[in-house]
Amino acid sequence: MNDFILMTCPTCGGKIKIQQDVNQLVCIQCGNEFIVRRDENSIGLVPIIEKLGKINIGVDRTSYELSVRRIKEEIVNWNNYFESLSIMDGRLAITIITCIIGSVFLALAINGSFLNLFLGIVFFVPVYFEYKHIVKIKKEQKKIKSIILDKEKELNGYYQKLYVNQ
Repeated sequence: MNDFILMTCPTCGGKIKIQQDVNQLVCIQCGNEFIVRRDENSIGLVPIIEKLGKINIGVDRTSYELSVRRIKEEIVNWNNYFESLSIMDGRLAITIITCIIGSVFLALAINGSFLNLFLGIVFFVPVYFEYKHIVKIKKEQKKIKSIILDKEKELNGYYQKLYVNQ
């Protein structure tokens, strides 16, 4: 009475002895793991890695979907930050215009040359500092736009993985 069934490994072609009561085994030659499938008239070896591959596809898809949600939220947050900087930029521009117009009207109202010079300096200093803030805001906005574009590219990459490479 023979307790073993001799089969060939589907991966490497090596010989495998299968006992009657074994449901799972490892090929000694290649190290791949298999499930033994028995039907009424046949016995087959199914690679376990193949099943794990299907699980990995599901895990990858879930990971991609979560990444899409996270990146969308990040893009919204960066856009909100960009908009708040735009509002601040507009307010600073209004302040600068107000200072310039105020200095012109004051200079016209007072005809003293020393006083005009003093008032010009007094109004120029805030304009200078406000302008420096506007320049900083513009640089920050440029950086944020770059970040938003990178996030959108990353988002498109996940969409490709989710919907094109199914």
